[in-house]
Amino acid sequence: MALPSASDGVLSRVLGDAPQFVCVLDADGAVVLLRGRHVEATSRTVDDLAVGAEEARKALGGEAAGGLVEADGRLYDVWAEPTDEGAVVVVSDLTGASIVERRWRALVRDSAEMLAVVGGDGTVEYASPAVKRLLGWALGTEVATNVLDVVHSDDIGAVRADAKRLLAGEVSRTTMTVRVGTAADGWRHIEVVVTNLLDDPTLRGLVLNMRDVSERVLAEHELRRRARQQQLVAGLGHRALMGVDVGAIMHDAVSMVADALDVELCDLLELVPDGSQLLMRAGVGWEDGAVGSVRQPADTDTHAGYALETGVPVVAEHLSRDVRFTSTEVLRRHGVVSALFVAVQGAERTFGVLGVHATAHRVFSPDDIHFVEAVANVLAAAAERRQVEEEIRMQSVHDALTGLPNRTLFLDRLKQALARAERTHRTVAVLFLDLDRFKVVNDGLGHVAGDRLLVEVAHRLSGIVRPGDTVARFGGDEFVVLCDDVGAVRDAVDVADRIGDVLTRPFSIGGREVIAGASVGIALAQAGKHEGAEALVRDADAAMYRAKERGKGRYEVFDDVIRDRAVRRLETEQALRQAIARHELRLEYQPGVSLTTGNIAAVEALVRWEHPERGLIGPDEFIPVAEETGLIVPLGEWVLEQAAALAARLQWAAADGGAMTVAVNLSARQLTAPGLVDRVAGVLRDHDLPARALSLEITESVLMDDAEAARRMLVTLKDVGVYLAIDDFGTGYSSLAY
Repeated sequence: MALPSASDGVLSRVLGDAPQFVCVLDADGAVVLLRGRHVEATSRTVDDLAVGAEEARKALGGEAAGGLVEADGRLYDVWAEPTDEGAVVVVSDLTGASIVERRWRALVRDSAEMLAVVGGDGTVEYASPAVKRLLGWALGTEVATNVLDVVHSDDIGAVRADAKRLLAGEVSRTTMTVRVGTAADGWRHIEVVVTNLLDDPTLRGLVLNMRDVSERVLAEHELRRRARQQQLVAGLGHRALMGVDVGAIMHDAVSMVADALDVELCDLLELVPDGSQLLMRAGVGWEDGAVGSVRQPADTDTHAGYALETGVPVVAEHLSRDVRFTSTEVLRRHGVVSALFVAVQGAERTFGVLGVHATAHRVFSPDDIHFVEAVANVLAAAAERRQVEEEIRMQSVHDALTGLPNRTLFLDRLKQALARAERTHRTVAVLFLDLDRFKVVNDGLGHVAGDRLLVEVAHRLSGIVRPGDTVARFGGDEFVVLCDDVGAVRDAVDVADRIGDVLTRPFSIGGREVIAGASVGIALAQAGKHEGAEALVRDADAAMYRAKERGKGRYEVFDDVIRDRAVRRLETEQALRQAIARHELRLEYQPGVSLTTGNIAAVEALVRWEHPERGLIGPDEFIPVAEETGLIVPLGEWVLEQAAALAARLQWAAADGGAMTVAVNLSARQLTAPGLVDRVAGVLRDHDLPARALSLEITESVLMDDAEAARRMLVTLKDVGVYLAIDDFGTGYSSLAY
């Protein structure tokens, strides 16, 4: 900023009416300008100055100097400071000034705050020494003749608007903060209090009281920046908690980071399943096609790989000069100069790396790193949520033991296959299989061995089907195979043959070789000739039961005969549930004659069903249904109750005066049903029957299904005192046919 000449009278108006002069010297100390009162016009060099010569020499040496000087009986205020061309010396005669005025002049000269006087058009008329000290403006030169010359262009509009209000008389004083250029370090934030004293006869100008508030402005800016970053992180976290798609969260995160840190490029690199590479899953600023395709090694000799492995943020201020790591080709191609890499770490695993890249030199501050780490934490939480959701989704449609699809997923795929079959006019086959000897293994070797067998069976089945087929486990020892797009029945039969072959080969379970075997039911659906997925599975299940009934270890193809039988079986089940309540069941008693006396020694209670529409239904038709559905338990209790009641009522007695024995059959389900012993004892007690009046008959095959459990139950029943008998002895495991 140039200091106007003394002839303008500015210093007199600002500092009073004291006499003064201004001397401008070039670099050699020659006088180039000398104006003011009591000045020797013959002064040509610094040595010719009667007052201020010493201060001028210091200024020519680059050091500002000043103070009160007495000469020739007068008191002068001297100030000298260097300029680009030499030095400038300002001398004010304070001989007649009051003590207050002298002090005020000293305060202005030594004040840390800056003072300036400008005209209504912004022309600088005076600037205090503090302007030079704080902003580096060279007094006495033409650096800035108008105050707007040193104001940032983006702030000039606001300055002119405030000045317009000030000059119009709307306000007498205004305060503004503007960016002002300095001679050393660019722009400083200056708070300016402008007072309109244009009408003051002493000053006739706008008085600018200025102070440097750069540190305060920068601190406020930093606080706002941090607050905004916190808001951004909180917003991203909220979206993640609300269940927004993880892919959208990733895209939002990289865009947000790039905008908040004012960088050109940002990306999220996700670790691929095998852990060997990092795949760009989201990015901003990259070339088309980069997202979803760009990969880089996850090795620790790369910036991202090292951050991934160690969890420590990696900062590369000069990427090309960073000898610690190898820069990737994609970063070089995009002209990245500075970069920051932060690992996206969850509680259990590291998911990837969040990268921030600038194409110009950038120093990433600790706050920048903390911000990126906060975003990475949100991404890790979102990735963990996605992983948990995928695991839950996986568990909901897959069998926990074998990993095979479960019933839900199988039916979904079957529905899709049937829809395709409608369009392509092809055939879909479902094979329902049940392991023939699983119970033997499970009961004999334990549940761990049984589970191991199921896993091995699942593995073998998965290995014999075509790539597009589905093997599922429905539960227990039941498996289902979906054969999509089969040409004919023969294709499905071939699969059944392969199943039979692999399941009759020995399995090594718990150090023992076991044979699983399977009964397989086959059902086919042709375009326009099926009732849906559930019905197709039901038909295959019915065919499987037919295969078991015909000897196990074989397959059956569902046909009309099986359909009719299945329908009849379903109708039987539905009617049987109502039979007891409707009093449709009755007991017949088969006598047991003593070979010694020829007298009736016992009777066996046999249940019969008098159906109102179908007539008398034999036990061979409804007892298996009752056994399969569990209705045999309430049915057996009814038989036991009725037989005991009849025995007590008739008071039957043998010829020898002994009590008549009533025999009742027990099924497998009854034998293992909870409370059987209490029920038997209760019946005897309720009807006042001796224990020897009741005989419980169990078939040989039932005893051998779970020999140990059967033994424990029989011992307990024997303690009650009832008779125990083996029914159909010699037809099962004790048969001479073995």
